[in-house]
Amino acid sequence: GGCEKGKCLFYNASRALNQTQSSGTPAVVEATPVESFPTLMVGEKADLIKNNFHHNLSIYIIDEGKVRLLIDAQKSDWINEGGNYFFYSSGINLTVREVLFQSYGVKQISYKIE
Repeated sequence: GGCEKGKCLFYNASRALNQTQSSGTPAVVEATPVESFPTLMVGEKADLIKNNFHHNLSIYIIDEGKVRLLIDAQKSDWINEGGNYFFYSSGINLTVREVLFQSYGVKQISYKIE
């Protein structure tokens, strides 16, 4: 399951939970904690605070595996998934963790502020 390069794969999650080991005891499924990051969809604005100043983050343009962002009036260059960009006007260094892009579906990113 999960999404990769804008294509989401789904599977029957209950099938894995119902499997049993050869001894007849239920299989133990350990959940690994996943670090979560804020997300931003096309058309949304995120309020970022840096040095007590508020800044608006939005998606300027998005494509498969890459995005251009806008913080206040400063547009980024293309940022690839996993890449980062320093916005000199606000002093914000932003890493794009994931780009979800479907032509007629989801258009969003997850990001991290350094």
